[in-house]
Amino acid sequence: MILVTGGTGLVGAHLLRHLVEHESRPIRATYRSEASLEMTRTIFGYTLNDVDAHMAKIEWVKADLFDLFDVEAVVKGVDVVFHCAAFVSFQPSDKDLLLKGNPLMTELLINASVEFGVSTFMHVSSVAALGRAEKGTDIDESTEWKESPNNSVYARSKYTSELHVWRGMEEGLQVGVVNPTIILGPGPWKSGSSKFFHTFHKGFKYYTTGKTGFVDVRDVVEMLVRIERNGHFGKRYLAVGENVIYRDLFHAITSAYGVPAPSIQPPSWLTGILWRVEWLRSVLTNATPLVTKETTRSAMSTYTYSNRRAVEELGMEFHNMDEIIPEYCELYERDLKLGKVE
Repeated sequence: MILVTGGTGLVGAHLLRHLVEHESRPIRATYRSEASLEMTRTIFGYTLNDVDAHMAKIEWVKADLFDLFDVEAVVKGVDVVFHCAAFVSFQPSDKDLLLKGNPLMTELLINASVEFGVSTFMHVSSVAALGRAEKGTDIDESTEWKESPNNSVYARSKYTSELHVWRGMEEGLQVGVVNPTIILGPGPWKSGSSKFFHTFHKGFKYYTTGKTGFVDVRDVVEMLVRIERNGHFGKRYLAVGENVIYRDLFHAITSAYGVPAPSIQPPSWLTGILWRVEWLRSVLTNATPLVTKETTRSAMSTYTYSNRRAVEELGMEFHNMDEIIPEYCELYERDLKLGKVE
């Protein structure tokens, strides 16, 4: 049996969509609420005809992955775990939940997998769990983590989570780790990286010239499947389709929507003021800040990543941004008309 944690998240739902089409082994998946299942149904509906029949192929288990007993219950009888669940946030108020929650979730799953005889543990990590390369050099699988005040809270949580996975390998698990860059794909349109398509739908004034890696969610799924199927265990693989300047990404999305492209590059001193104003507003109103110190720093920084190992060892051919952005903009507009953008 296969277990997919985070079956209603971006990666988990797209992985399940692949598995119900191509996998003969029984599938179990975790979810948090009945409402969250609607996102998986929507994602299935992009390519599958009989959504209800395909959803019924999955044993859905409502589980709290911070709870030992829930974790043990979902892991029992499983051969392969795809751990896609994670809490993603750059909000200062979520610091404790990130630092404790993501590592705890992974630790409990690893412990249960070892105890109940799971053979393979596939882990969706992040490039945030890696270090920073020298200027002008791509970050790759060998780039070692270094403690730094510039490391985000999310990065520290993913790094610590990975340590539990490598410990599980030492205790007998076959382990595969995928470290995606920023994942683009249709999913929860108002959160995570899918929010790009929502934010720029009616145009946006500002852009930044930072640079980072982006990858199609389908490519992340394909990497997970190939690693597990072909036994490429005991190492990590970076998932990166292209390294893209944020300005170019913003222009591509607004172009696909036919709305004005961002034309103003705010100076660094202004962005510094902006995140501080947003922090104060969030404190006074208990609202989520639109930008934070960490998201501002990321948008102004340049980091590039290598996909050489994935290409050479897994035979990956990644989607390019020019191909996927118009496709996903069209899906967003379709969901918007259907009232599915919430």
